[in-house]
Amino acid sequence: MVVNPFLVVLSSFTFGTTQIILSGKVTDSKTGVGIPFASVFLRQAKAGISSDANGDFSIKLDPGSRNDTMVFSAIGYRTAMKPMAGILSSGTNIFILKDTTYQLREVVFEDPLKSAVN
Repeated sequence: MVVNPFLVVLSSFTFGTTQIILSGKVTDSKTGVGIPFASVFLRQAKAGISSDANGDFSIKLDPGSRNDTMVFSAIGYRTAMKPMAGILSSGTNIFILKDTTYQLREVVFEDPLKSAVN
C-alpha cells in the first residue's frame, strides 16, 4: 500500500463523532515551492490555520465540514477556494496559488518648508 506523504486522513471515534485531519501543502504556481505562512481556513466554520515555513499544514475537520469551502490565501497571491467535498473525494493534497500584482497610484510628497524658504 502506497501512502501519500502530503495527505493523511485519519478517522477516530470520540463520543460518537468522526474527526478528520487534512494535511497538505500550499505551493506557488510558477515554482512549485511551498508558500510560507499561507492562510488555510474553512469559510463557513470560520476556523483555520497557517501553513508552516515550507507551506505544509494540517487542519482538524468536523463531520459538517464536508459541505464547507476551504480557502487558501497569501500576500502576493490570488485567493483560491475549493469545495471540501471535492478535496476529500479526490484526495487532493497540493493546493496551488497564482501570484498577482497590483499597480499602485503615484504618491507625491512635498516639503512645505522648502516652498516657504523659496
